[in-house]
Amino acid sequence: PKDYASALESHIEQLAKESRESEEPIVVCLGLHTFVSGTPAAVNELGKMLTRLENVSNIVWATAQEVSGCVKAQEPPQKIVYPPTESIWIDGDFPLNSLLRDRSKVALLLIDFQNDFLQIGGFGEKLGNDVTSLRRVIAPTKSVLSHARSVGVRVIHTREGHRPNLMDLTPLKGEHCNGIGKEGLHGRLMVRSEWGNDIVPELMPATDGSECVIDKPGKSAFFQTDLEFILRNTNID
Repeated sequence: PKDYASALESHIEQLAKESRESEEPIVVCLGLHTFVSGTPAAVNELGKMLTRLENVSNIVWATAQEVSGCVKAQEPPQKIVYPPTESIWIDGDFPLNSLLRDRSKVALLLIDFQNDFLQIGGFGEKLGNDVTSLRRVIAPTKSVLSHARSVGVRVIHTREGHRPNLMDLTPLKGEHCNGIGKEGLHGRLMVRSEWGNDIVPELMPATDGSECVIDKPGKSAFFQTDLEFILRNTNID
């Protein structure tokens, strides 16, 4: 937590400096779930970081709602035309066109396409989510996955879940995500090796073992996982 907070603080300070020099405002959106859903030590590091940043003259803290109220409506941006390049994208109309110069350095990361979030009887439905609406993402994602495989792009899947004994479930997450570990329609919810933790059938990892599956206890795919090591070890940019 200390290293994460320090890196985040340095980045915000650099942006504040650039804003002072350019006299243009810079809006930074912070997702703090890595701190809030973590250990008390992580929350403590977050508090110390925010306190130190209060001393930076041109940093103003605001909620997302306050920021949106200050932003004036603008005309929709014109469509960007990218130079023609060989692309993994089905239509060839996607910003990745300009990035895929070396496929060996690119990976397709599929985040938490699992039964607990996308199937009736899973954890998401128990929370009140409309999983029928969410399932609309499966078909286009399947097309992208199929094409990525056909052109040799590395594929990595993630799953959010916990050990059967729930020893990796923080008290804070357990309190705010009521139902983790409870019996659902098809087994225990948000528990590894249960039906809900499996990737949906349409997007299942390749059976030959060539695609990594990252199991994680929280929202972040990097927090308490070996994803960063795998990306660095396989030279993924």
